[in-house]
Amino acid sequence: MADLGTLGGAISSAQGINNWNQVVGDSRMPSSAFSHAFLYDETLGGMIDLNDCINPASGWTLYRAVDISDRGHIIG
Repeated sequence: MADLGTLGGAISSAQGINNWNQVVGDSRMPSSAFSHAFLYDETLGGMIDLNDCINPASGWTLYRAVDISDRGHIIG
């Protein structure tokens, strides 16, 4: 077990891990009841909000990631 940290809120929850030790899940946002999906990758510097990886004009908000393949495909 490892403490992955959070995206600034009080809680995070890991949901899936692949053979490259990349972890996905959700993390509560500061001052919000909502969570954002995250990718944790030590080689990329730790926890990344997956919403920072999509075009904000898409209108999407990624709340939860549940699994990641060894090719890096994420299910949310």
